[in-house]
Amino acid sequence: MATRFLPSILKKRRFSLGESRLLRTGESSWRRSMPACCDPPPYQNLQFESKKCQSTPPSYEENEPEQLPKYSCTIQKSGYVTIKHEYTSRDVRPRTRTWRKHYVDLRGTLIRIYRSGLVDCKGTSPTYEFSMQNVLVRFATNYYKRRNVLRITFSDGQQFLFQLAGKEECIAWIESLQAAANISLVLDEWKMPQFITLPPQRRRMLYGCYADMARHLQQTFANDSTQFII
Repeated sequence: MATRFLPSILKKRRFSLGESRLLRTGESSWRRSMPACCDPPPYQNLQFESKKCQSTPPSYEENEPEQLPKYSCTIQKSGYVTIKHEYTSRDVRPRTRTWRKHYVDLRGTLIRIYRSGLVDCKGTSPTYEFSMQNVLVRFATNYYKRRNVLRITFSDGQQFLFQLAGKEECIAWIESLQAAANISLVLDEWKMPQFITLPPQRRRMLYGCYADMARHLQQTFANDSTQFII
């Protein structure tokens, strides 16, 4: 009767009555490495007391008030510019694309365009107002009707042509506009400025020379191949 409750593996062996009692009760006379205890050993209940830090930082009131540097806008450019509105948005031309004289005021990362004939721009609202963020400024090399023309494309797709009085004024405006566009981005997105060391006329001359050399080499190779075939 006692062996009826034993596992099937143990049923194959024949146990005595004493051995079956040990298997049922879990008692054994084998020596163990650690003394058997019903309950785990008691642990100390550590309680961390909240203690104030000895070295407290000094308050800001104890320090002398620091004077912040004064803000000064280093990018400023204003003057009368003849402007033509090329695009109101991407691939959308305005109804009137005539050249008109406007007063342009560039301060920091903001450019405002007023109508002509204004002496004080503080009390008037600008005709156009744009941020210089993600603005593309370059020479209008493919516009041949007028000289000293800049092409400015803003982030919303609007595009303008700026005609300046001379080359020096044109260079001064493009330097100011590019500087404002460079600092308008987030500091992590700033890019290294690209310096153009050659004037556009000399670059065109060099490109023309390279094209002539390539054309001459193609002709010589073609002639050599025909002679070799003959």
